[in-house]
Amino acid sequence: MFRCAALQKPDEAQIRYELHVVTDAIEPSLVELKAIIGPGDDGEAIITILLPEED
Repeated sequence: MFRCAALQKPDEAQIRYELHVVTDAIEPSLVELKAIIGPGDDGEAIITILLPEED
């Protein structure tokens, strides 16, 4: 799901997207996530996926 969201916003450093998570519940839960794209320790590209309220 992140890949689909990233393809829609290729120039964004932070991408928010939603997906349905299937659990034991009757209905899937809609979850919002954010992905932050930035440099790692050695300058390589790093993608971190978090809940919206996390840093």
